[in-house]
Amino acid sequence: MLPDEIRHKKILLSPLNWGYGHLSRCISIIEHLLKNNNELYFAGREADFAILKQYFNDGITYIEHAPYPFVFNENGFRMRYIWRNLIPISRRYRKELTTVSKLISKHSIDVVLSDHRYGFRSSTCCSIFITHQCKLPIKGIWLPIQWLHRYFIRKFNYIWIVDDEEKRYAGELSIPLNANSIYIGIQSRFKRQQLAEAKRIKEIECILLVSGPVPFSNKLITHFTEGFSTESDPKFIIGSEDILERLPEALRPYFISNHDWLAVDKLLISTKRLMSYCGYSTLMDVQFLECEINFIATEGQLEQNYLMSRTKKASAINRGF
Repeated sequence: MLPDEIRHKKILLSPLNWGYGHLSRCISIIEHLLKNNNELYFAGREADFAILKQYFNDGITYIEHAPYPFVFNENGFRMRYIWRNLIPISRRYRKELTTVSKLISKHSIDVVLSDHRYGFRSSTCCSIFITHQCKLPIKGIWLPIQWLHRYFIRKFNYIWIVDDEEKRYAGELSIPLNANSIYIGIQSRFKRQQLAEAKRIKEIECILLVSGPVPFSNKLITHFTEGFSTESDPKFIIGSEDILERLPEALRPYFISNHDWLAVDKLLISTKRLMSYCGYSTLMDVQFLECEINFIATEGQLEQNYLMSRTKKASAINRGF
């Protein structure tokens, strides 16, 4: 089942609460589903609702839904954190299965869409898993996590792979898992019609986009401090209000809150260069922004290390990673 084949249905959608990358890439999917006369029920946090309401005036019913209990550390991502939090995550998984079942019954849902939430599915209606990782970039003693990952996503009726089948921006990570794995192309909010048609002059020298979980921001800011040490053309540091206190005093004048996503979109479209962590959602955004990139990988996050190795081999945007 492709996205365009879903029409006149009641759809229940929820993205993973790992930063805002999963929510961001769902914006273009939501727009497409609404254009096909579907009725969308979005399960998430109040902060998610506030963002989506900037892009969509109607057509979405918002339902508060508990996030996964991830715990992040300033030292970067570590696989052992998953093991330490396995019990609370497992409890959330089981509770989520029950919650989804109740929501399906209450709202007469036809299709369930899960952006990387293993427990957001049901056996009573079509359930689709959205991901760019059919395969995790892990090996050695962590291989049991690979088995668990594939075990859980095989429980879904379909897997929507957020990647281009020919260019394969996610490389080996997006190799189809089974016959029900379908490429749906790269997804970005900058793919939306009004943004895609905007012809803007690149008048901003560079933007440091502080993305991902807030505890990871210190190393990103420290790494790119030198880029803001001399006077030049306009430049900005964009992130949540939580990072403002983490910025050195000299960098605070460059700060712009990401509270207004539409305003941030206009800035990103106008930048010549983007500096950030090498998250996959950001990589997809760059394909539409057509700007230079300067990325680093979150320490310990194997996926970003893998994607970084691919970006280093790319000589220009839109040539594949």
